[in-house]
Amino acid sequence: NIMTMRFLTAFLAGCGFHRIAFFADFLRFPTLVGGSVTVLIWWLLLVPIIDHVLKTHEVERRAFWHVSFSFSLLNVHLFNLPAMYVEFAASGQKLNFFDLWVALFIALLYALFYLNVCDPLGLQFYVVYSPRTALSFFSYVLILGGYYCFFRLWNEVV
Repeated sequence: NIMTMRFLTAFLAGCGFHRIAFFADFLRFPTLVGGSVTVLIWWLLLVPIIDHVLKTHEVERRAFWHVSFSFSLLNVHLFNLPAMYVEFAASGQKLNFFDLWVALFIALLYALFYLNVCDPLGLQFYVVYSPRTALSFFSYVLILGGYYCFFRLWNEVV
């Protein structure tokens, strides 16, 4: 959703709606970090874990791989990242600390939404966000550090 808003506002700014360019700039790093985290967590962490857990359940394992390589899941969990990369690299603009703060603020809003709305409703999608785990403090620190690392890495692209 953030990527869609980023691309839409950037497109409209390029079509002469110059006042909307601020929103496109505002969403630059949240788009990049969100896509980066999604791709890395899904393909490097969750897919291997799920595949391992389903090792003895061949029917479910085949179904998992079938879904994992469906167009919609590949579009959300893989293809978005190259699109973001091309758009960011073509812009030629480096990220600044305001971009980092915007991304951290959006992450904070999402964490508050998750903890105050999703979690109480029993919608526990992310173990790392749960304050009931003994390692939740380290999860939050890791998230903050990860955002900073992605900030530095994406600036190396331009």
